Amino acid sequence: MKSFKKILSAILPVGFTLMLLIKNELCTEALTSGISICLTVLAPSLFAFIFATSLLLESFGSVIGPLFAPVLCPIFNISSEACTPFILGLLGGFPAGAQITGSIYSQGKISKKEAERLLSFCNNAGPMFVIAAVGASVFGSSETGRLLYCVHIASAIIVGLVTRPLGYKFQKTSPSLKDAWNSCRIPSFKSLFPKCCASSVKLMSLICGNFLVFRVIIALLSSANIIPIVPKEILNGIIEITSGILSLPVTPGGIISASILLGFGGLCVHMQTEYVLMDTGLSTTRYYIGKLLQGGISGSLTYVLLQNRIIEASGGFESISSQALCLIAAAVLLLCLLSVIAGKKAAMHT
Repeated sequence: MKSFKKILSAILPVGFTLMLLIKNELCTEALTSGISICLTVLAPSLFAFIFATSLLLESFGSVIGPLFAPVLCPIFNISSEACTPFILGLLGGFPAGAQITGSIYSQGKISKKEAERLLSFCNNAGPMFVIAAVGASVFGSSETGRLLYCVHIASAIIVGLVTRPLGYKFQKTSPSLKDAWNSCRIPSFKSLFPKCCASSVKLMSLICGNFLVFRVIIALLSSANIIPIVPKEILNGIIEITSGILSLPVTPGGIISASILLGFGGLCVHMQTEYVLMDTGLSTTRYYIGKLLQGGISGSLTYVLLQNRIIEASGGFESISSQALCLIAAAVLLLCLLSVIAGKKAAMHT
């Protein structure tokens, strides 16, 4: 097994390099269009919120947990400190939630078990990306984007509730908001601003760099006609979420697909998450299970909203079959059941 991994690790970079040489013009075109998307879609929708999240974490990070603890701790069965990555993860977008989780775990504020559980539902898309880039740009409606973001939050909460048994018997020490505020030490502006700028630029560079690499991978796979049975838009979204969503049709099926992809995140997002957690020693198994579960729940919730005309879309359901929707619903129920069983077993052994 080890020798196979070693051979595969050698073949992949060599094969990728050869493909770059053979398909030079295709790769150049993919990079050119990718850079344009970085400048017109990713940076405008992500950078400001990444910077705001960094500011909040550095200045009021110790207050955020106690502020939301009375609501979130009993709902998710988490510690006060664990509230911070969930709240800021919803604001900062991928992979801010995972990055903050790894940071507070490394500082010893939460246990390894709690950190790995948090990863299953705290790493989410940011509001500006969903509302502006997905809703307004792709589907021509900010209202659709806002509803998709609400579905995204709801699906993350449901995953948190499904994994709630894993939080059983965790020690939850919740300092009062007053004590947290009195002990809060806000850095000076001259040290806070450049530090937050530097960390935001670094994370934005990571996001854009991963996006460009996966943009080239998508172009190479498309030219080779690999996995033709999977719709191109869905395959692109599974590999890289932005490229996939930007190519979706303005139909109910397109909106459902966008919701599923937002919940799942895509391989590009997962590689960013793996990078920010690289030095923490945290397992990402529950993270991947959580993202699969969130994708299925998001798609099911969006289908219900479309059926009740809460979300409006042109076109019909010709691009998504009833069998596919049944499979999604069945997968969600199965994953929920397995997660609950696994959670109860884990709780019994802690």
